[in-house]
Amino acid sequence: MVASCRLAPEAPYDPFPTTAIDTTLEDGTRIRDLEVGSGIPADTGRVVTFHYQSFYNDSVRFESTYEFPPIRVELADSNLIPIWRTAMAGMRPGGKRELTVTVEAAYGPEGLPGLIPAGATLRYVIELLEAADLPRPWPVSPLAGKDLADGLRFFTYEPGNGPKPVAGQKITVAYSGYLPDGRLFDSSVTQGELLEVVLDQERLIRGWDRAIRDMREGEKRVVWMRSDWAFGRRGHPGIVEPDTDVRYDFHLIRIEDP
Repeated sequence: MVASCRLAPEAPYDPFPTTAIDTTLEDGTRIRDLEVGSGIPADTGRVVTFHYQSFYNDSVRFESTYEFPPIRVELADSNLIPIWRTAMAGMRPGGKRELTVTVEAAYGPEGLPGLIPAGATLRYVIELLEAADLPRPWPVSPLAGKDLADGLRFFTYEPGNGPKPVAGQKITVAYSGYLPDGRLFDSSVTQGELLEVVLDQERLIRGWDRAIRDMREGEKRVVWMRSDWAFGRRGHPGIVEPDTDVRYDFHLIRIEDP
């Protein structure tokens, strides 16, 4: 009798139920699902990969990404059109969502000379291909690391069993870079592609070059770089402040002869 009184476990909370939406915002923008996808939903803290088409006056297409590689960006990226960030939240891969924007919320009565006529409404159709979590730093403290050089410290997160790369070989690397406060500033995940470079033929920052030459194929390594091993006094404008120490998580995936 006691067992029959037990509560069933609660389902994980999902802020984005898998249901079609059809809603109109205060500015008159209508957001409507044409197709509902499945899987991980788009949300801040995730990278989204998508195609889109743009139309004015409902049916005249003036822009499309389908002839090019899809767009891959963090949903929270300030460069993404604000209404798109709002509209894409909750979309799931395979889904298509339509945004219909009023004249006032688009380019106004004047339009956009040479592209969008005066008084035109806009319609966007977005197809979400993928939503992926942003990488997080591997749980390792600098205190667990070893010195590779003065100002350069490392920890082997997972050992590799292959050789170390030498000059002239092509390496394929997955990486994520973090600021001292843990914020991600660069990653092959957000870029949507692995890094491929030929040692001694393509310039790498000092800390990269020194650390990767010491890794074995297949190895995952955390590297803490003092600023002079990274971006130095100049920093990386808009991304890394001058004289900033950084951390990278590397995975040396492959080494190939030319």
